[in-house]
Amino acid sequence: MIFEKKSAIKAEFHEKELKISGESPSTFPYRHVRIHLRLLVPENVEMVVTNHEGDVVIRNTGKDIQLRQENGNLVLENVPSGLQIELKNGNANIKNIAGHVELVASRANVFLENVHSLRLHGKHGIIH
Repeated sequence: MIFEKKSAIKAEFHEKELKISGESPSTFPYRHVRIHLRLLVPENVEMVVTNHEGDVVIRNTGKDIQLRQENGNLVLENVPSGLQIELKNGNANIKNIAGHVELVASRANVFLENVHSLRLHGKHGIIH
């Protein structure tokens, strides 16, 4: 007997906002499904990113980025504005950020380089 699992990538555009999501019927989609998205985003576009499993990389773009990351790593480089980040269970490499960084991190290791200003709330991790 063969069971077919159907995964889906959905994109919705509503009131100047694009929402991209991935769904899988598995209770543990990160073991069975890998979704890699590469988006080219203009520098002046505000970004809100929520990710529950896997890594997020943002380079050379973004305006007033809000990011919620759980169970994965972050790479943020050459961002021309500020960041609001909530990170649980992962590592973050953050460098060359032009604006203020607001970071809430738990069970995380954070590496910072060339950040304009920083407000950090950390719990159970290491800041470099």
